[in-house]
Amino acid sequence: MPGRPEMHRALQCSILCGIVALALITPAAGLAEVRARCNTAFDAEFFYIVADVDKPVLRGKVSAPFQDPTSDDSVLVGLASAQDPARRVEMAVGVANGAQLYRGADRRALSGPDDFVVGPDGMRTLFKYRLRPRGKLNAESDPDNGFTVEMAIPWAELGGPPKPGDRMRFLVAILGAGEEDAPIVSLSASITQRDDIRDLSRWGEIVFADAPTASVSGSPNAVVCARVYNVKPVIDGAFDAAEWSRITAFAFGAGVERSGTLPGDAAAARSRAPVELKQAPPLPSDGKWSLGSRAGGTGGDGPEKRRLARQTWPRLVFARYLVDRQADARKPLPFVPVAEPTGKSLLVTHPMDGAGPWFTYDRIDWHRIQLTRMRESGVDVAAVVMSVGRQGRIAVTALAGAMEALEGMGADLPLACLWLDVSSLTRAGDSPSERTDRVYQAVREFHQCLPPRFVAAVSLASENGGGVAVPVIVSGVPGDAGTPRLQEELRRRFRQEFGRDLLLLGDQPGGWDGVVADSSRQGYAAGGEHPVRTASIYAGTPGLAEGEHPLFRRSRDGYRSAWRSAITDAADWVFVDSWNDFARASEITPTVEYGLEYLDMTQAFSRLWRRSGELGGHVVRTTMPDRWVRGRTYAVRVTVRNTGTLSWLPGSFAIRAAWQGGRGSALATLQNPIDMGRLCTVSLRLPSPDGTGLQTLVVSVVKVDRSGAPLPGANSAAVLGSHTVVCTEADSPAVSPATLVNDTVLRVAEGLSVHRATVVVRNDGPTAWEAGQATLRARLFEQTPDDPEPKALDLAEAASPVSERVEPGSEATFDIAIPFATHEGLPFRPSEHTESRYLIRWDLDAPGADVSTVALGCQEVQIVEADFGAQFFNDYTPNELPGDRRVSVVIGVRNRGPQTWVKGKVAVGYHWYYLDGVEAVWQDEVFPINADMAPGSQIADVGAWITAPPNDGMYWLVWDLRVGDTWASAQLSARAYETRVQLVKVVRGRLRFVDLSPAANATITAGVGDPPVQGFDGAGMALPAELTPPYATGTAVCTGLWQAATRTGPDLNRRISFQWLPRCRANGVRCQGQQITVAPARSASEARFVHIAAAARKSEATLGVTLRFADGTEQFTSFPVERWDSERPERPEAALAVPYTRVQGKDAPGPTVSIYRYAVPVKERKPLVSLELSESPDVIVTAISVER
Repeated sequence: MPGRPEMHRALQCSILCGIVALALITPAAGLAEVRARCNTAFDAEFFYIVADVDKPVLRGKVSAPFQDPTSDDSVLVGLASAQDPARRVEMAVGVANGAQLYRGADRRALSGPDDFVVGPDGMRTLFKYRLRPRGKLNAESDPDNGFTVEMAIPWAELGGPPKPGDRMRFLVAILGAGEEDAPIVSLSASITQRDDIRDLSRWGEIVFADAPTASVSGSPNAVVCARVYNVKPVIDGAFDAAEWSRITAFAFGAGVERSGTLPGDAAAARSRAPVELKQAPPLPSDGKWSLGSRAGGTGGDGPEKRRLARQTWPRLVFARYLVDRQADARKPLPFVPVAEPTGKSLLVTHPMDGAGPWFTYDRIDWHRIQLTRMRESGVDVAAVVMSVGRQGRIAVTALAGAMEALEGMGADLPLACLWLDVSSLTRAGDSPSERTDRVYQAVREFHQCLPPRFVAAVSLASENGGGVAVPVIVSGVPGDAGTPRLQEELRRRFRQEFGRDLLLLGDQPGGWDGVVADSSRQGYAAGGEHPVRTASIYAGTPGLAEGEHPLFRRSRDGYRSAWRSAITDAADWVFVDSWNDFARASEITPTVEYGLEYLDMTQAFSRLWRRSGELGGHVVRTTMPDRWVRGRTYAVRVTVRNTGTLSWLPGSFAIRAAWQGGRGSALATLQNPIDMGRLCTVSLRLPSPDGTGLQTLVVSVVKVDRSGAPLPGANSAAVLGSHTVVCTEADSPAVSPATLVNDTVLRVAEGLSVHRATVVVRNDGPTAWEAGQATLRARLFEQTPDDPEPKALDLAEAASPVSERVEPGSEATFDIAIPFATHEGLPFRPSEHTESRYLIRWDLDAPGADVSTVALGCQEVQIVEADFGAQFFNDYTPNELPGDRRVSVVIGVRNRGPQTWVKGKVAVGYHWYYLDGVEAVWQDEVFPINADMAPGSQIADVGAWITAPPNDGMYWLVWDLRVGDTWASAQLSARAYETRVQLVKVVRGRLRFVDLSPAANATITAGVGDPPVQGFDGAGMALPAELTPPYATGTAVCTGLWQAATRTGPDLNRRISFQWLPRCRANGVRCQGQQITVAPARSASEARFVHIAAAARKSEATLGVTLRFADGTEQFTSFPVERWDSERPERPEAALAVPYTRVQGKDAPGPTVSIYRYAVPVKERKPLVSLELSESPDVIVTAISVER
């Protein structure tokens, strides 16, 4: 065994490898020379602290542990129980790396390693530390001197770790060793000399929390110490900002007031108004997780086992919608890029809306744009392919936020349903019940993230039990999965929890309600004879061979043919694969390669498929109650879509709802015109039918006269849909006292801040609610990965009483302020630091014989450290901007967050990106907000100026908000218009695009089905039209688009753009001595370079270029031109690279080819008026740009 000296040396080496963090501020003179910046954290084993100290003179000699480092310049940290003075520990680290721990009220120092506390595992729990000096010890004064120290103090010294909410006495002090030093500089103003350290009453206070926050209620001056989970400080004496929360940082020393934030940090740029927090009343005695009635539900009735009968379904178009990309590396989410680190695209086709960092499932605005385009195309339902886990839930809550934004603007939008790939949930050795549990949990999570009003739902006919059913597509179910039992169990659980039935559609036969067959092999697949007759259409290239490029055979004719088959087969529902699968090139959303072609085709064929005639439409959603009670009248909203060719004009048309058998009706005359394809929502006061049991309500559009009375005749009305419900007697125990009609989407909530929600509830009880009688309350629940049953958390009181009398059947609106904190003012762990989920549930205390509490609905919420609240509006950024010139732009911004923006610390700024989303300029000029902006306030014009990149071309501009030193776009998306993304054409910059059309003499591109062309090589081999600029957009295109980048930022190879000739005519110049005009002499400008996009069809080709200037002088330059199919590794920089060519008369693709960029330097700066190409017929020039 080693001797004790060896053990001491080994222990000393171990101790010197510790971690905690510290930061210091600007040094001063004398007493003001010492200043420190600190941060803290804790876990179950250690209390961590880092201190960064500025001190001009560093004095120290003690270099080993277990001596007295306080005789040197040192940092002393103390923790103690206010109730039990014996539970006290202090630790000091000196500037020469000596260290000591002092235990108990008598501050007893450790004598050696054997004094460490033995933990439960029998091992001694050691402290850890590391100090790194800046400057020489015991030398002359230097204002740059200082040191950084990190420490980890074991909780075993205090009997165990604290719980969130616990408070302790806290000491941080800088001890000086020199005569010129202050003997002590402390965080606590009560400690002015070393003897004061012994008095605990002079220490400060520290509060332990689950999540970072600047302060807590009741202890505004306390330091907050946040728990760390996965990312723990590494004790190496080097401050790493990624290891510490800036929100809980604090500073002290001469001239510094201790603060929970630091200059420049995001937390310092906002201020929170004080909030009075109260403890919420306890949950009902059972305390169980449950949900009550939702609009459009069926109350959970109906058999689990059933064979659905054929019925009339609304004709719906579904599009498979992928939400798996996360292209913003700055966001606190897993990075799922659309390009390699070099900039080379991972996609086959590219969205017309850009593939920059805004292309992410987390961006509400990205979903908003996609949903808008879906409705333009005629898609009724976005079939969301949701991955299981937090990323999938974030995607769906962002989708919900986008749908709410569109709803708030009165815009049309599709609904959504779940497309679940069960194969991703299957694990080896699963039992059927375990597999079912995982599948249901995925179904459950989707519907907890998306409010019911945005979920696609259809009415079931009376022969199918009535009520409402939600479609779910389930793919990848293994053959031995026990499909019937799985279906029964999913339906049972869903009805029990959500009050609706499920329409389950599989991807292969197996007793499903319908089959969404794989159409990728043939381009079209019918689902066969099922209760729901489906048709599947593949928008990409069907039957792809291994290694085949997805675009080589992609044909618009094939897509048209598939739609014609769906029309012939009279499918109830059509499923399009896909909306946005850019990796497989099966998208119908607008792309750079195909423009709006597939969107327009989908729109035309979907209208033809519906064939509603002049007067037609269908019910999209209603707010009908779960159950109707005889003798009552209900406020009901009905949303319908006009699918006929006749517009519904105000005063001439109405929406009527009538019970079959003439048992009551209601009618609402339209107030606005509803054109083909548009939505209309009406409010009706509808009496319940006379009978009980299943009753059917028929919704129709009817023509009315001037008095509003329906016109007679079969052609004066069209049925839009029917809804079968259960009607009961008033004393039925199954009748819910209230129904949730609408609620605000709370996608993200900042801890310790107040967020407001508006909730609409219908009184379905037997008596009126008097003002103040009914109260709606928000409850916060946490669901852990190990327990599917959510547990209630200590959310401070968040309640709103009804403000006026609400009759039975009428609606009440509640405005609730929700403080996301405990009643003691402590925060909840941010969602990104936990595997748990947070759910907000609405509980209504409804009056009656006894006040009863009913849980109405829930939604998932992401608790975040900061919601900056940016929302841009009033954006007058021009579509064209002059290159490299500062231009004034009007743009406004609102503060929709929970905190006030502090004057001068919040600024509007912008970022520039190249056409493919590669960053050009991240941060340029910013424009501070010159007044405090409280939540809800706005500035219509922030006084911004913008400078576009110097070179002409197409760029993406992103307006953003900077809060302290953090950009809003890098945070979790909370609302629409947080940023403004716009395609800008930069003009009158340093590039001039030369018009080659007068000299063009070769057609070098060909698309699928195009007539034969001479091609690039003169023998029928051509560039693919879909992959050759100017693409479908017709705009200038930067060099190296979607290829690996060279250099970075403004010097990237993409800085040079070319304006290529369109495909509909000759679009290449075979060099035969052509004279090409650059500019008229009177408007010609000096040139620095002439950039030529060219390639040769043969080896050893040379191109000569004669430049002619306004003064009559010339410059001749010649250079070799690379073969377009060259494979040489040292070939020139590619302006364009395509993965295949089209060969006339052949079905197989030709080789990979490139067009290269050549830069011809202009020796003398003169105005350039024209150029002449040499007689080089083996060289084809595709574009020329002159750099000024």
